[in-house]
Amino acid sequence: MKCNDGTQIREYGDEISLGRPIVDNSKDDECLNIASMWLARCTKYHGTKCRKLQNVKLPTRLLQIPRSNAESIRLKETGEQTGQYVALSHCWGENGIDDQTKTTSETMGDKMHGFLASSLPQSFQDAIYIARRLGFEYIWIDALCIIQDDLDDWSREASQMAEVYGNASLTISADRARDSKDGIFGQRSTHRSPCFDQHGEWFLQKIGGGWATIDSMPLSQRGWTVQERFLSPRTIHYLEEQLAWECRTGIYLEEHRSCVVPTGHFSQGLFQGQTEQSDMRHAGSGPENVHRNGKKDLRDELMNTTFRVHSWNECIREWSMRCLTVPSDRFPSLSGLATAAETHQMGDYIAGLWEYDIFNSMSWFPDGQLTVEGITLKSTYKGPSWSWVSAGCPIYWCCGFPSYNPVIHEAEIYKKWDKTLAPRLLRHHIDPSRLTDPKGEVLKGSYLMMQGYTREIYVGSSRTISSCPKGISRRECCNEPSCRQPWEPGTLVRMDSIANKWNVPGSFTRDSIDNGVENADSKIKSFVCVQISRQMGPDKCEHPKIIGLLLDRMDDGFKRVGLATFDLSICGPSDDWKLRDLKLY
Repeated sequence: MKCNDGTQIREYGDEISLGRPIVDNSKDDECLNIASMWLARCTKYHGTKCRKLQNVKLPTRLLQIPRSNAESIRLKETGEQTGQYVALSHCWGENGIDDQTKTTSETMGDKMHGFLASSLPQSFQDAIYIARRLGFEYIWIDALCIIQDDLDDWSREASQMAEVYGNASLTISADRARDSKDGIFGQRSTHRSPCFDQHGEWFLQKIGGGWATIDSMPLSQRGWTVQERFLSPRTIHYLEEQLAWECRTGIYLEEHRSCVVPTGHFSQGLFQGQTEQSDMRHAGSGPENVHRNGKKDLRDELMNTTFRVHSWNECIREWSMRCLTVPSDRFPSLSGLATAAETHQMGDYIAGLWEYDIFNSMSWFPDGQLTVEGITLKSTYKGPSWSWVSAGCPIYWCCGFPSYNPVIHEAEIYKKWDKTLAPRLLRHHIDPSRLTDPKGEVLKGSYLMMQGYTREIYVGSSRTISSCPKGISRRECCNEPSCRQPWEPGTLVRMDSIANKWNVPGSFTRDSIDNGVENADSKIKSFVCVQISRQMGPDKCEHPKIIGLLLDRMDDGFKRVGLATFDLSICGPSDDWKLRDLKLY
């Protein structure tokens, strides 16, 4: 809110306080002064949450920033050098970046010899200008610091994103720029409200959406920037309307003089309660993680690991709603985040899922329409069928709500199911496309072996009957076109025999648009269903459910094609489910 004398009024909940005037252009010195103040305050007063400014091992390559724009900037290989640097998070745009700008095997020599910043796209020029004004000598920009036509170098550097963004003193986020030519800076609204005398009343008027506008910015549509934003200990955002500062303690806006911490603050989720970014991979993973009495609190450890896996799934949920220009970037665009998130208790990283509680993590399903702009959904191999990466669309999870996890909140009931019908992971074999990035793209043929209780399931369709059960999702299913609930309307599910006219009150959802599952006036199709979880549902006291994977047969194994849920009371005794070993591709 503004008055025409420049006084900024803040209205936040029931609190109204003086704010800060917003200047007309984000390149104004006042904006840089605010950014400098935020940086100083964060590094001085936020303690270990945000990490103090300190020398760190530098990334493989950095751009060395000259003292003035008239001097040459040059690409530098750092070796074992330590120091401080900033990183840029930006959109490449639909047309990408031209070859002369990018560092390639052909242009690397020229880049290291030196070139003028004025030869770069506007967003890169602006980032260099910001870094220089804030007193930094080095900046990391992906298009220039990775050899773009060297696949080994690219995959090796992609696997280092945890260190690149996690160790950066500051990340500059070009939120409003659609591509590298747009530039980081821009004009802002100059509309002001009438100002009355000091003894009169103020007319208050909101000037925009504030922090909430970040979700509509071009940068928030890009898949790669999920890990860039999560990993960065502190970020300066250049939004359309104003500047914003994001760090582990909260959000600061240009229009406010105090901290605003939105519910579900993005950068706090996965790493909440952890110490410095550089220590994150080791937090809670060794004998030092004990209480003062020398004994581990196993429940606390279970809660912490469960929370981290749930937070990881929430990251994937956010990532799945974004776009990737190159479909094969699915795993690489998250490998740095996976490296930073892992702890000993989480076990192996298995094609996007963690060994700890892996079967609850398999209870993902497509959320809404089965297409995403920017991701090609064709027959090309995306990843193992049981991994969320195979969906290629926005996804959600049945299990592991923030307020509910069957392992913890129904411990006694869950233990009984776990002893009788729960699946077991026997082994897994994941082939990375490149050894330089073990958490990156995986090759066709990767699989896991599991042991679980199965039975034959027959799925057909009906125009009149909806078999969607209550209690499995936060949103109830309906047949209305506006309903985003993805459970297949009108699906008939039968167990054990196609002649069995007993239609099970269960539900079924397809994983993708090209998995071959019949869904409209077609003959009934047979699948194998294996139990992977048991839960009470969001209401806890109502609608207990069994969750199972629907598997289609392959030559020497199975592939996942969907998810099914059944009311617990009608699933029959354990004798109705047969134990078998399954190989899932």
